[in-house]
Amino acid sequence: MTESLESNPKKSNTCKNCGTIINDNYCGHCGQSANIHRLNLKHLLHNFFHAITHMDAGYLHTIRDLAIRPGHSVREYLQGKRSSHGDPIVMLLIVGGLCTWLYKDLHIKTLTSVDIASLKDGMQMASMKFFALAVLSYSLIFSLVDFLIFRYKRYNYIELLVMNIFACIEILVFFILIVPVWLVCNSLGVENYLRIVVALLDLAYLIYVRYQFFEVSADKKAKVRIVGSALAMLFLFAVTGWKTLLELFG
Repeated sequence: MTESLESNPKKSNTCKNCGTIINDNYCGHCGQSANIHRLNLKHLLHNFFHAITHMDAGYLHTIRDLAIRPGHSVREYLQGKRSSHGDPIVMLLIVGGLCTWLYKDLHIKTLTSVDIASLKDGMQMASMKFFALAVLSYSLIFSLVDFLIFRYKRYNYIELLVMNIFACIEILVFFILIVPVWLVCNSLGVENYLRIVVALLDLAYLIYVRYQFFEVSADKKAKVRIVGSALAMLFLFAVTGWKTLLELFG
């Protein structure tokens, strides 16, 4: 009978990945589990589900925390509590890609976006990455504003960029969840009103993230500066969404 390929710390104390001697459940050198199973359908499905959801410490946990306690969650991430969070760049690509796919096929247009489906064939590659690129662009600008306004908080630009990327990822999740509302409003011809409401909700969320992240409630200096940050974001939304505003109020 062929010997099973399952590995067990009691049967073998050598890491299958790097060959290091293992004295625990995980390799101290590369971190791989000492209990490696022969691949079958059960393990393949388990690994796939784990990779997508990362239930014990990943994407769903991060999305939940960004909805409930966004500022505190991101601040803890920057301070080193990272094992329970998904990678922001990977999450941006996944959520941004899903959002782009939905909005492209359903011809949904937000206040600050274009009709992705109307782009020429030559722009197909860019269009499939539209929301990820748009979020990254906004995050770069927001982070610069935050760096200038909250410079005394001692966060560097990259740390603020991560904060903004996480916040915008949650906004993209919100965009995905309200797709049915977009479709109803489009059918009723009131989509422009919804675009304004969604933009204001986005702005409120971004302010809330900063309120927690910079611990504004305990910092009088920050209370004044968060108003400046909010006005800068409102101005950017107005500049990028001026066509919709003209259609609505013109």
